[in-house]
Amino acid sequence: MRNGSSIASPCRLQPEELDDVMRRVVKEDFVKFDGTPLFPERAAFTRTYALSPPEAQLYERVTEHVRGELNRAETLEDETRASTVGFALIMLHRRLASSPEAIYRSLQRRRRRLEQRLKEAKQHPARLASGAAALDDEVLDSLEDDPEGETQDNVREILDQATAAQSIAELEAEIATSRRLEGEASELRARGEDTKWCELATVIEALVSGQAAIAANRSDAAFFGELERRDGESLRPKLIVFTEFRDTLEYLVSKIEERWPGRVIAIHGGITREKRLQAQQRFASEPRLQVLVATDAAGEGINLQCAHLMVNYDLPWNPNRIDQRFGRIHRIVQTRPCFLWNLVAEQTCEGRVYATLLVKIAEIQRALGGKVFDVLGKLQFDGKPLRELLLEAVRRGHDAAVEERLERTVTAALDLGRIRDLVEDRALVRQVIDAHEVQRLSAGVQRARATRLNPFATEAWFVHAFEQLGGKIHRRDVGVYELELVPAQLRQRARSFPGGAFVQRSYPRVTFRQEIVGRPGRRVELLHLGHPLVRAVADLVLEQHGSLLRVGSVLVDDRDETSQPRVVFGFRHSVVDGMKTQAGERRTISQRFLFVEIDSEGHARTAGRAPHLNARPLAEGEPGAAEILASPECSWILGAAARPTSSRAPGESTALEKTRSPMPRMRLPSNIWRRLLRIAVRKLRRCAALWRRGFAATSRIGNNGHAS
Repeated sequence: MRNGSSIASPCRLQPEELDDVMRRVVKEDFVKFDGTPLFPERAAFTRTYALSPPEAQLYERVTEHVRGELNRAETLEDETRASTVGFALIMLHRRLASSPEAIYRSLQRRRRRLEQRLKEAKQHPARLASGAAALDDEVLDSLEDDPEGETQDNVREILDQATAAQSIAELEAEIATSRRLEGEASELRARGEDTKWCELATVIEALVSGQAAIAANRSDAAFFGELERRDGESLRPKLIVFTEFRDTLEYLVSKIEERWPGRVIAIHGGITREKRLQAQQRFASEPRLQVLVATDAAGEGINLQCAHLMVNYDLPWNPNRIDQRFGRIHRIVQTRPCFLWNLVAEQTCEGRVYATLLVKIAEIQRALGGKVFDVLGKLQFDGKPLRELLLEAVRRGHDAAVEERLERTVTAALDLGRIRDLVEDRALVRQVIDAHEVQRLSAGVQRARATRLNPFATEAWFVHAFEQLGGKIHRRDVGVYELELVPAQLRQRARSFPGGAFVQRSYPRVTFRQEIVGRPGRRVELLHLGHPLVRAVADLVLEQHGSLLRVGSVLVDDRDETSQPRVVFGFRHSVVDGMKTQAGERRTISQRFLFVEIDSEGHARTAGRAPHLNARPLAEGEPGAAEILASPECSWILGAAARPTSSRAPGESTALEKTRSPMPRMRLPSNIWRRLLRIAVRKLRRCAALWRRGFAATSRIGNNGHAS
């Protein structure tokens, strides 16, 4: 609650209660087994700019109006109404700092809502004094962290008509002021004068053309100089621009599209999750798309590591969101250093507070590196969060004494010693793993890599299966393919997966080999077993041909010099927990496929991860499956046969049975089943132990997904 005590929900722990349970990881301390950093470097630049005289004049007049209305809101007896009016005015001021388009649209909507309110008040005067609908503290708290939430129609209507006026005369005066300010914003908008946009355009021009007029004394001059030296490369860097308001997003998209056609795409909370994923895929795969303009909806479950540059066009009042935004590009899979620009108007009240904050952050960054970004959300300014300081700056920033005190508060909060303590406190572990343990872990990683499914085998399977399902694919380079057409049935199957998955109609460049993805040049998308397209192909293949797995086959292992046959069974074993899926089934937390080999003596042993990949089918001229099974060496197999494997109706046959004799389904002796069961139980116990260790480690890791 804003006033009074707060009651924690019984189902949701408060952040301070989670502090000792879940710890975030300091990214810069992570290294690979060879000692190189796991995360790339990251750096931030602060670009302060001066408002033009017309911009400064509009800023002062809107700020003066907001201060006056805030003071009047404090006199209201209804605290809920006072909170709603105060929040609406602060959001109006934040839109003023965002863009001329945002403040113009806001003033226009507010003036129209107030006029409608005035019309109703003249018919029912008592309604004005009682106030309109208000928003409770929980909704206002959520909107502080997500200003785009105000674009919901019901929320926007309440905020736009929130007023402290208690009489018709006061409401008429407020409408007159809003109309005058709207006219000034309209003139500024028509003039096209926007200093903040010019700062962003400088960055975009450098990315698109590789050249930009950058002063040598700028902190980011070295970065732009490197872009010019690399002019002519086929791979152009990609940029993400974060704004807090939809009006500003649409304004920026229009400006960028007008100047650099076909270079921009947008993501915001007003589009469905599927369309967000489609926009993400397009931004990652289409080289011409270099700029993504996004609200914080792009920070929710979307990975944008295809870009390594970011601009905070609007700075959030919660500094923790700076790190959350940066985390969209600063990830483990990122291969390039990440750069961030923060745009700050130095003449504004809140801009001066933020400029002081960012200058101090830059100083600490030189001492601690990127670690400072990991503790931004924990900063307290004289016991208050940053938004309280910014609010005070808006309300009393015209007072020189207040401005000086706020600057001292920010400087004291960002003392180097205090930040070091915060970084240490936020670290996941403080112990350093010794060399022996590192070698042991490294050996385990190498074994896992040696026994994993070979990407060449996955590639060969996918190419064949994709063509069989109607897809058009051709090779562009060694290990690189172009998928000209992804069949509709594959796209539909991907959408049917839990949570929905997006698959494009075509992919210009894909590969199954990790080493190709990191090469300089054109971007190549990595296809792997977890990729929605590969999952869709596997799902359809199993649906159409899964029955063949129960038929069995005779394969030849050319490496085996003996003449003794072996029988290999495949088992799928799973570890489930007490949770239920949407389908009502127990949730699977670990699943493996186990191959077990049986010889003529009845001995059972594991057959490796994929023994069938080392074997081949029967060739022409070799004995058929029926002839082989009739040989004396295979008598023990036929003796265990109980019934034909086919469970289909009489007369039905599969393509496999037409080319080979059907394999019988086995009924194994009880002693062999007991051995198989013991092997499966050992595997399950090992999986359960690994899962318990993983769960214990996960419970100590912080809830910031991109740092996991």
